[in-house]
Amino acid sequence: MSADRYLPLFPLGQVHFPEVPLQLRLFEPRYLTLLEDLLALPEPERTFGVVAIRVGQEVGDQPTDLFRVGCAVRLVDVADGLNHARITAMGLWRFRITEFLDDPQVPYRTASVERLSDPSGAPEAALHEAAAQVRNALFEYAAAMGGRIPEIEAEPAQLAYAVAGAFPLPVATRQALLEEPSTYRRLVSLVKLLRRETDLVHNTGTVAYQPPPDQSLN
Repeated sequence: MSADRYLPLFPLGQVHFPEVPLQLRLFEPRYLTLLEDLLALPEPERTFGVVAIRVGQEVGDQPTDLFRVGCAVRLVDVADGLNHARITAMGLWRFRITEFLDDPQVPYRTASVERLSDPSGAPEAALHEAAAQVRNALFEYAAAMGGRIPEIEAEPAQLAYAVAGAFPLPVATRQALLEEPSTYRRLVSLVKLLRRETDLVHNTGTVAYQPPPDQSLN
């Protein structure tokens, strides 16, 4: 873990992960102000925190309850439209909120956060074996769903985040994956989740969770 630092917050109805791209359409004035503030910074400093909403809504009144672990992202691209903007950001690292720093002069939420370390959690051989199990479980799930996925060439940490970010799971389950203390634990949890979903498809022809339509429109 590292010393606390300030981050503007972007609450979402979904969980985001490091090393995974994020696309958003902004139209609320508070988030357009956040975008203006980010663009005023040097490019390497255009970082904000994405944190999932525990209770509340993305739009309208401020969320009443947020999860305390989120993902820092860096703004990488902006496309302006009429009264809105489409942005692309890239996930960087996990953080834990230590204190909310909401300022009545700032329309969006802010916090003091600590950057969380991301240890492997196992010897290299065990880590790569767990990654191989995730790949196999993912291929089996895709086959059960009647689809195919390309070979995923990624290191174990990146693989874990990529699969966690892409696999349709409830917010609470994805949050638990984000909060796993190590890459190894995250990979092991993914294997269990993928195998559970595959068994459900084989046994019932259904999946446990159907994600709602993309609602990341702020």
